Amino acid sequence: MKFLTKISLIFFLISLISCKKERAPLSWNIDAIAPLYYGNLSINDLLSDSITQSNPDHSVQLNFSTNIYRLNFDSLVKIPDTTMENHYTIPFSAGINCAPGQIFVSQPEDVSLSVNDVELTQVKIKEGTVHYSIRSNIPGDVVYDYTIANAINSSGDSFVKTLTVPAANSNFSNLTGSFSLAGYTIDLTGTNQNSYNTLSTLIQIKLSENHPSNLTITNQDSVTIINTISNLQVEYAEGYFGNQVTSIANNKNELKQLQSIIGGSIDINQVNIDLDIINGIGADAKFSINNLQSISSTSAIPLTHPIIGSENHLNRAQKSGTDITPFLFSTNLNSNNSNIEQWIENLPDSILYSLDLELNPLGNVSGHHDFINTDAPFEINMGIDMPLSFIANELVLVDTITVNAENIAQIIKGKMLFEIENGFPLQAELSLINKANTVELFANNVINSGVVDNQGIVEQSTTSNCEVIFSEAAIQELNNDNQLIIKITFDSPSGYSTLNIYDYYSIQFKSIADFTYQNKIQ
Repeated sequence: MKFLTKISLIFFLISLISCKKERAPLSWNIDAIAPLYYGNLSINDLLSDSITQSNPDHSVQLNFSTNIYRLNFDSLVKIPDTTMENHYTIPFSAGINCAPGQIFVSQPEDVSLSVNDVELTQVKIKEGTVHYSIRSNIPGDVVYDYTIANAINSSGDSFVKTLTVPAANSNFSNLTGSFSLAGYTIDLTGTNQNSYNTLSTLIQIKLSENHPSNLTITNQDSVTIINTISNLQVEYAEGYFGNQVTSIANNKNELKQLQSIIGGSIDINQVNIDLDIINGIGADAKFSINNLQSISSTSAIPLTHPIIGSENHLNRAQKSGTDITPFLFSTNLNSNNSNIEQWIENLPDSILYSLDLELNPLGNVSGHHDFINTDAPFEINMGIDMPLSFIANELVLVDTITVNAENIAQIIKGKMLFEIENGFPLQAELSLINKANTVELFANNVINSGVVDNQGIVEQSTTSNCEVIFSEAAIQELNNDNQLIIKITFDSPSGYSTLNIYDYYSIQFKSIADFTYQNKIQ
């Protein structure tokens, strides 16, 4: 959290003061008292401002969204690698007399892509490669043209690639390389446009225009071409996606916004959560959420709400041109229809879920016009909106900080004095230890809460003093491992119900340091 990080930076501000390192063995100790430092921390320092907002009365609202589930595009539409091998010879024993520039092979071919359970009519390729290997024993340069019919890029250019294969001498002539398919939209309905998962290709081979004379090509001459389409990643797909069923059991997602909280509890009385199921797929669907648990370090609480275990229908997304409008299924979770208060009060660091998703429960009702785009998938999001108003009971937050160790070796020992004016209605206890948990710089230093009036609003800040001792052992540990852990435990003052947090609340502090340095000169 920002609060912990900033406090930690102040703790070690003096230790970062630059003292030039010297190389000679001559040294002596210096006792130095550093100047006074001031700071001010508001709610936006205590919590990320990306998850908070201020109301007109300056009370603070906790407002953020977290993704629970997002459909993996490749689990729905995945095109495996496909290899095409063609061997071309002249079928006449007498051969043909071929003029420079004359085509002697023109071979259209429909290639079936082995896509299981999905019948694709069109795809836009995000990434993909055609690897080619050409082998020729023709004693003259030949030009190879490779066309994928109805493959167009964003500039309107067709996929046509031209290569020159050098003349063969005593051995075969070989040429290898690759073409990128990224950015191409490809029709997969075949040559007659009545199929699916079918790539239409055309291979043409001709004698180079630069060949000095006619060349007789016989049935002893050949060209072998191997094309492998690999690593296709689809950005957009259209067709029929089949009656696919996806079942997810006991998957866990981190809830990063609350991960710094490792213990304690809160009591809240107003929670408003929207559970949004977004169908960005151009296909009807059925879904059910079978389990949705709040997971913390101490317990797991399943959500109770009518949506859990029920089967729900989702309409297909709509498309106009290239614009996709997802279908939104939204349900509200509140204290009257669920146990969402207890679910949030568990302070989850992750969410465990199980769900089922079935596409096209009624079959191919679109006539091969299902669609999906990576920018508009199927996903489930939880939007949390609640006043930052609670009762804290030993609410423990931790943060790991890294101290700039460049000049720590010059510090022998010392202390820092802090005067803290707390304008929040929360009492806190601070402790600071090294990451190895062997040296404690201070523990149970109490920062008293601000004085709260009968409306539950802080009317006066309260001043507390802390002294941080840096022993020689602590300095040595910082030399060994310059990471520290700060733990802060919050408690609400006794006798109050839930207290609002306002955006003008702050903690002000000033500090002074008294360190012993070892100075060295050459």
